[in-house]
Amino acid sequence: MDVYEQSSDEELMQQFQQRGDLAAFETLFARHKQALFNYFRQLSGDATIAEEVSQQECLKLIEIARLGRYEIKNNASFRTYLFTLGRNRYVDIS
Repeated sequence: MDVYEQSSDEELMQQFQQRGDLAAFETLFARHKQALFNYFRQLSGDATIAEEVSQQECLKLIEIARLGRYEIKNNASFRTYLFTLGRNRYVDIS
């Protein structure tokens, strides 16, 4: 098992934000990609829209990290953060 697989989501996101560690980000997104796609598919009822919003979510996370805006608040999990961000993104485009 590699070091990335042993790291928490929050640790991976912070590694990406602080050091630009692309492998950390890829591991993080791979963990949640299918669940995120399924969530958007359920919201939209359309696989194409779900894929598009999932890709936009990935780009938004990269932007947040590059701007140094990711921080853990109120002990919320990264997954909660991710899905809240995704829901907001979906509402913005629908």
